[in-house]
Amino acid sequence: MLQEMEKILGKDMNREITYEDLNKLNYCGAIIKEVSRLMPTVSVLFRVSAKPDEIAGYKFLANTQFFINVPAIQMHPSHWNQPEKFDPDRFMDSEQQIPKNALLHFGGGARVCMGKQLAILQLKALMVLLYRKYDVELMDMSGGIKYSSTVVNHCEELPVKIKVKHSA
Repeated sequence: MLQEMEKILGKDMNREITYEDLNKLNYCGAIIKEVSRLMPTVSVLFRVSAKPDEIAGYKFLANTQFFINVPAIQMHPSHWNQPEKFDPDRFMDSEQQIPKNALLHFGGGARVCMGKQLAILQLKALMVLLYRKYDVELMDMSGGIKYSSTVVNHCEELPVKIKVKHSA
């Protein structure tokens, strides 16, 4: 990630970040996808059937409410090789096909979040602004994230150490 940032943005930590720069940060985008896959912001998506349907022998009436378990889909071994492993490279490999709707970090289908692209650009900008000027380390590499989960997941505690980088 840091190598990609330096390659695209150079060593000047005060250089302005452009829209074009952010669009070139492919590995940062892969990290965003992988973090969202492992720790989705939303645990459940809600849908209502528009018409009667039959799926796998089960019949559903029109207006049936469906609750979609996002973590179950995003961690399912039929969709992901080593689903419990943090591996942003899985999104860099153009040969690896990600099944449709296996990653629902902004919803999916016709109801996908209309702010998806803006949110990804903002997350990339945050990563650049933070990691260009600071070294960030987890205080306890084996401690895990303390979070609460309802419909929306909330990080409650993630101790980190932040140090200012010194220019070379």
